[in-house]
Amino acid sequence: MNNTQKYDWPALITQQVESGDTVAQFCRDNKLVSKSFYNNRAKMSVSQTTTAFIKVQTQVSPRKQLSLTISDATLAMPVDIDAIWLATLLRELA
Repeated sequence: MNNTQKYDWPALITQQVESGDTVAQFCRDNKLVSKSFYNNRAKMSVSQTTTAFIKVQTQVSPRKQLSLTISDATLAMPVDIDAIWLATLLRELA
């Protein structure tokens, strides 16, 4: 392979790994410059680590609520409210 050709580096890197040959031996057998091989492998490694995360859109689900209505007043609170706090509130409202 000569320097004017464009190489399919991902395929070459995969072939090298699967061959079990050292990088030096693989590059000799395929007439590649080992420095170019290492540089392209490093670039692939960086690009794969930088794109390993994708932005995820999350949805906020409405929390379940407990409603307490006394006359015209309504108090809404989360279902997982502390029972002691709620008991104290009810005692104070009584």
